[in-house]
Amino acid sequence: MINKIQAPRPVHFIDFFAFLVMAVVVVSGTLGRYVKTKFIRKYWRTIHTSLTIIVYFTSAFHILEKMNFLW
Repeated sequence: MINKIQAPRPVHFIDFFAFLVMAVVVVSGTLGRYVKTKFIRKYWRTIHTSLTIIVYFTSAFHILEKMNFLW
């Protein structure tokens, strides 16, 4: 564990980034569905759809990296 903290690798950034983007997608999807504020209702689909596409690409990259197909 200490070695991971002292020498972070790009893999750890990708893991953390994928987790953060997935959390944001869940929160934005929930807000867009249940909160009916004019601003959120107008823009949530644009934001949520683009974030979902980013999650798919990040997840695909993450899976390929874990299977050692990229490095």
